[in-house]
Amino acid sequence: MDHTEEIKKRIDIVDFIKAYLQLKKVGINYSALCPFHGEKAPSFMVSPERQSFKCFGCNESGDVISFFMKMEGLEFSEALRILGERVGVQVSFRPKEEVDREKSRRDRIFKINLLAAKYYKVVLHSKAGKKALAYLEGRGLSLETIEKLKLGYASPVNELEKYFKKYGFSYQEIALAGHPERFRYRIIFPIIGVLGQVVGFSGRIFEKELPKGVSAHPKYLNTPETPVFHKSKALYGINIAKDAIRSVKRVIVVEGQMDVAAAFEAGLYEAVATSGTAVTREHLKALSRYTPNIIFAFDEDEAGEKAAKAAVELAYEEALEPRLTILSGYKDIGEMVEKNKKALAKAVDGALPPVEWLVERTQRKLAAHKMEATDKKILVREALPMIKRMQDEIERAHYVEYLSAAVGVPRISVEKALEEAKAPASLKSDQKQSAKPDFEADYLSFVINFPGAAEKLGLSRKVKLKNPDYKKIYEAALACYDKSKAKECLLGLLGGLPRGMKEKITSSALVWDQRFAENPQAVEIEFVAIKRRLESDSLELTKESFASRIAEAESTGDLDKVKELLKELQEKLKSGADG
Repeated sequence: MDHTEEIKKRIDIVDFIKAYLQLKKVGINYSALCPFHGEKAPSFMVSPERQSFKCFGCNESGDVISFFMKMEGLEFSEALRILGERVGVQVSFRPKEEVDREKSRRDRIFKINLLAAKYYKVVLHSKAGKKALAYLEGRGLSLETIEKLKLGYASPVNELEKYFKKYGFSYQEIALAGHPERFRYRIIFPIIGVLGQVVGFSGRIFEKELPKGVSAHPKYLNTPETPVFHKSKALYGINIAKDAIRSVKRVIVVEGQMDVAAAFEAGLYEAVATSGTAVTREHLKALSRYTPNIIFAFDEDEAGEKAAKAAVELAYEEALEPRLTILSGYKDIGEMVEKNKKALAKAVDGALPPVEWLVERTQRKLAAHKMEATDKKILVREALPMIKRMQDEIERAHYVEYLSAAVGVPRISVEKALEEAKAPASLKSDQKQSAKPDFEADYLSFVINFPGAAEKLGLSRKVKLKNPDYKKIYEAALACYDKSKAKECLLGLLGGLPRGMKEKITSSALVWDQRFAENPQAVEIEFVAIKRRLESDSLELTKESFASRIAEAESTGDLDKVKELLKELQEKLKSGADG
């Protein structure tokens, strides 16, 4: 048994999901309101027998590991490692001593960071942090928001090293953590991961306390790369924002920590920020696990606009739905919230699709002036990379038409410019497609999970599945039916499937379970219909195969071979019709 199966064996999915959702017993299963989409009536089902979940509203499904990944926004390997640690399963092919050593090292860094965060928080609320606290309150932050974000202050006299020594941390461990004692004269923003661990810090310079000769640069000083902090992945505020993001189905990406604090103060808890870097593909991949709706609320200056456009292009490449805010009259979110808390919610609700945002921005800059040819050229040049990266053909067509109307040129001119624009090298070729029924998976799932019903309804040996993986599994399933203990053989077959395939087959089984509970007769009718459809498809495949072979024989003038193939085809078609 591999470590994935061992972890699933040690964690009961019902008990695990109960920690997140309010489950209600319904027959042999449990139901709840789905955490992945908004609903008033529960359509999320958990099966203790199959140790799987399935939402009949949004089609999310999987096992306990999948659920943990989706709820916490984790990669598979990370989710597996964390769950493995919880139940005592080593998730690595490396020697156990090496894995334990790495875990111990990470745990020590987390303890160092937590100690530092607590220390800086105490300093902020002491006499030494009085002016810094007053500054934060002057920026419109309440004590509630300051507490929620665990803000702190690094005074000129930093005694954190004393505490590190007191608690037995070595110099090497402190260095590995990125020297959290490095900060002076800075307001401290602890960066906390999705699981609540302090992974690093960002310190904003507090100019009012700076003595002469001490540089105010950089404005923000961040923890360097460490075993637990990676700026290309870290998202400030995600530990709080993740639940709000799921609830409101959007995320607001802002430029800095103070912007996150301001958004929280305005009641928008779905805000996050990067730390010391522009928005990366890794940031967007992490956010996409919570929602595809990304609102970029960046500063209204040249740097902010440049960052926004780059972020939008990445978002389109990841098949997300980006929008951009207009903060008209304010340089940034902090200033907006400081002067008018309600203005931010209005700006976010009114966020525009990127191409529309570009047009609006151009029109605002020109004011009452007419758009000249140069303005049109610049606007189109900025919009084309965005349109080029849109994953949906309808959306691209819409914005080609919209842009042509905005600049007052024929649509064909914009289309030509789009064709000539260089295709982005990183553009995904595997565009997201709308989910289609997978009849082969449904059929295979029924055959494996409901052998009694499958035999009763007539198991078909004429079905030839197109998917090569399904085909191999189906052949193995048919072999199980020839054995005396078919059910046990099928259970073993299911257990030995690769994780992704097993999830797909089990997810389909949960759908069959639900249909059996509602209307067993309808299930029988549906299974027979799918079986006949697949048999028909198999006959078509047979015809295509023979047509190709017959054409090849004709091309070489082998008439005897042609006759032989035609006779063989007729026999196969007759046997198929008889079935």
